[in-house]
Amino acid sequence: MGSKARFTKDLLPIILKDRKPKQAYLEPFAGGMNMIDKVDGIRIANDQHQELMAMWQALINENWDPPKTVSEAEYKHIKYNPNEYPKYLVGYVGFNSFGGKWFAGYRCDKEGKRD
Repeated sequence: MGSKARFTKDLLPIILKDRKPKQAYLEPFAGGMNMIDKVDGIRIANDQHQELMAMWQALINENWDPPKTVSEAEYKHIKYNPNEYPKYLVGYVGFNSFGGKWFAGYRCDKEGKRD
């Protein structure tokens, strides 16, 4: 399905209409956290993608500071050798790819420059 960000204003009222006070909100398809960040109270995020969830856990719970830059050589090495790296780094690099899609190519502008 991809990002639910554009549907948030329509989906959340339906999902939350029967939620009780102090009841936890469980997001089974956390992805980019575009739904859960708009919900108050106790929130639980889940996603099938292990590297993505490892990235979120490292960023949120462990205050991980991701790399400011990743060279194209590093990108390719992580892509083709993911077991040599922590899952949170693989998740971070994998989704910071072209179009935000899992290892869809080294992200750069039309001139081939990476910002």
